[in-house]
Amino acid sequence: MENKHKLGILLFGALFGAILTSGVWYYVNHEHTTQQASKTAVVQSTNAKTKELQKIIDRLEKENSQLKKGTSETPLLDLDNSATRLFQLYYNYDQSKTTNKERQRKGVALADTLVLEQLFPLSADGMKSDFGFIKSQMNDCQIYVAAQNGAQYEALAVVNYTTQAGSLEPSGMRYVWKVKYDGDKKLITEATEMGKLSTGLNSSE
Repeated sequence: MENKHKLGILLFGALFGAILTSGVWYYVNHEHTTQQASKTAVVQSTNAKTKELQKIIDRLEKENSQLKKGTSETPLLDLDNSATRLFQLYYNYDQSKTTNKERQRKGVALADTLVLEQLFPLSADGMKSDFGFIKSQMNDCQIYVAAQNGAQYEALAVVNYTTQAGSLEPSGMRYVWKVKYDGDKKLITEATEMGKLSTGLNSSE
């Protein structure tokens, strides 16, 4: 009777161990599958967003090619000039030499205070990445007008730039921004990152 009792305990222990092992395996495998699915979903979502942004840019490029040919409209020229200069100020940057306080001061003729505080936060002064100070260089900037309501304009800016952290190899990116421009104030009143179009560009592209 005692042997049967011991055998029952052993069988129960083996069965419980098998169930526990199976449960752990399922949990680990489920978590791995879930993580992989999550990563895949993020990549697919990013790719879809990139394709949609590219479609919008392609459409605006066709519309703006006619608009910019020999245009003498001062608001459009001012918008193009202000946005390009603002992104030069944003991307032409050596963190070891330039402070955001200086950049805010240089940008007062280009954008309103809220935009300057958003792009050049004073809290970032003195900070650096784990790899060292950040350097950045804008290679190209294209402005595409998307909408107009009186003196208020909305445009997309496509910026190619190269960035480097410390001694790491430089890497290139192509980013899209949405900007709003007040033609009466001659200032950019909003600048919002829309996402990246591509990476891996070098400084000559």
